[in-house]
Amino acid sequence: MASTQITVMTCDRCGKVAELRRPEEHYEWGKVWAAQSNGPKWIGGYQDNPKSAKDACPDCIDEIWTWWKQGKPAS
Repeated sequence: MASTQITVMTCDRCGKVAELRRPEEHYEWGKVWAAQSNGPKWIGGYQDNPKSAKDACPDCIDEIWTWWKQGKPAS
């Protein structure tokens, strides 16, 4: 009997769910974490656990990248 594992990812930003059946599909997804310098605001809780970064789907990664490069919200 054969057995297969399929990775299922859920975007922590938009909720998109995807089955990643090929290795190259993993590269399109990303991890996000951010922290306010010396402040209480955290995304992904990096200080507590570096592996707790939030998962982001390819569409959200593109939107975050556009926002970051433009310095304003993507529309």
